Amino acid sequence: MAKLLVVDDDDSFRLFLEELLGRTGYEVLSAADGTHAIELATREIPDLIILDVMMPDMSGGMTAHHLSENITTKDIPIIFLTSIISEEQEMMVDNKDGSYQFLAKPIRAERLLEEVEKALQGDPE
Repeated sequence: MAKLLVVDDDDSFRLFLEELLGRTGYEVLSAADGTHAIELATREIPDLIILDVMMPDMSGGMTAHHLSENITTKDIPIIFLTSIISEEQEMMVDNKDGSYQFLAKPIRAERLLEEVEKALQGDPE
């Protein structure tokens, strides 16, 4: 069973993700902010992180940067969730090394589950 870390400052959306992913059979950890996410990821070493871009204490981008600099968390795949870009625009995000996936909020449950499975399998597309 894969271990996922869900990071979002919106309590109801985070709970929705926890329930969706938990019902699908994943072990789900959660954090409401970047600081707690870094602590959890370092301690628990999840197989995948689902990370909100816009958070008050530390942005998702800054959280990912800290995780990428830590030897124990640098290779964990990250799926960013954002309401900043549309589904069409997410395809145009510059992601040079292909290590991050961006999905627009609101996210369809089927799409998220597809992307989670791809990321866990190491599928860049």
